[in-house]
Amino acid sequence: MIRRSFVKSISALSISPFFSWVNIFSWFKGVEVVKDRVKEIIAIVNTDEPGFQLHSENPIPILDAGPPKNWTWRKYLIDAYGELEESLTKDYLNWEWELKPSDLDKPCPQVTVDEWWYGLGLTTTSDVFYYLQGVKLSDDVYNQLKWYECPNPGSSYVGVEVWSKETLDKLERELNEQGQNVKFKVIEDWDELD
Repeated sequence: MIRRSFVKSISALSISPFFSWVNIFSWFKGVEVVKDRVKEIIAIVNTDEPGFQLHSENPIPILDAGPPKNWTWRKYLIDAYGELEESLTKDYLNWEWELKPSDLDKPCPQVTVDEWWYGLGLTTTSDVFYYLQGVKLSDDVYNQLKWYECPNPGSSYVGVEVWSKETLDKLERELNEQGQNVKFKVIEDWDELD
């Protein structure tokens, strides 16, 4: 079961650029990007090394809210792993999840939801990572960014860091030249967003 869960986690991460994470993680409402409006990306100053870590939104309220509660297996499979309702067939549930269709509306163990949430549920850095992966950046800017995708065994961290304010300015300019309408909000502490 552990190995299968690990494979499912890795599989979910590898196809995550094809999903709209706001739809998958619908229990919280992130910053919604509206056409012709500015998409704000938070650039918080790194405390342990020079540069900035990029976030799609303030993660503190999400962390304070904690993992979702009282999920059924159906909600867990659809919201956490992006399963489609029509794919939850008897054979598929048995093979992939060791569940029966009658289990779908039963409570999912909170420990299962918690393990997923603390490992993969907080996506404020990965949202930016996959957003920037989907944009054509010049080699100059791309190579000045630090890209992290599960950098160590057991790590599920996915994110982008920027070396300097000059690089951040170049990235913003390049994104806006492509019509992305992005603004980086530079902060030193999360309290600045309150």
